Amino acid sequence: MRSYGVMKGYWNDPEKTKEVLQDGWMHSGDLGKMDSEGNISIVGRIQDLIIRGGVNIFPAEIEDYLHQHPKVENVQISHFKIPRYVEFVESFPMTASLKVKKFALREMMAKKLGLSQNEE
Repeated sequence: MRSYGVMKGYWNDPEKTKEVLQDGWMHSGDLGKMDSEGNISIVGRIQDLIIRGGVNIFPAEIEDYLHQHPKVENVQISHFKIPRYVEFVESFPMTASLKVKKFALREMMAKKLGLSQNEE
């Protein structure tokens, strides 16, 4: 994004500033889609993007779709290099602010599948 309201940088962190601000543009890491009227909707984060067979898969879109089913209470899509496995869990590892700990979910599945973190 680019505007007069964008920050000038991170306080005392020139390296992080270089990562995020380039040529007057702020790269937030958010992924968006623009509709025919020019409206932009945030659909996910670059770090969460899954590329499978050349197709971009946005976990948030799948989660939103699955939440529409009356029997689905909660869902979390997490990228994993062996996508042929699906695991249903009773609960998700959560942070104090009630966000899913995706790294803990990946570690849990790697352990359950008998994989080291390098094999993911």
